[in-house]
Amino acid sequence: MNNNTQRSQHEIEHGKKLAQDDTELLWGWGTPAGRLRAKRHAQLIATGACLGTGVQALEIECGMGMFAETGAHLVAVDLSPERIGLDTRFAGIGGSIIY
Repeated sequence: MNNNTQRSQHEIEHGKKLAQDDTELLWGWGTPAGRLRAKRHAQLIATGACLGTGVQALEIECGMGMFAETGAHLVAVDLSPERIGLDTRFAGIGGSIIY
């Protein structure tokens, strides 16, 4: 198995683990400070990418889908199929997500 294949397989397995466990707990987002940290991180990226109402963007490794809150129309992809759709709590907040 070459390095790219090994890396891809590792990422897929990691995505499966994140999908079956409490992602917020694993990433430390379960506390008020953790949620604030995650929100600030997402805002920094969204601002840098100029995400907002009417903007169309590709979100690679979509994970939790926090960028749907920006109002942007996202096409989201993730290497791990288990991660797709975990962001349903963000759906319908103003943007849209296509997987």
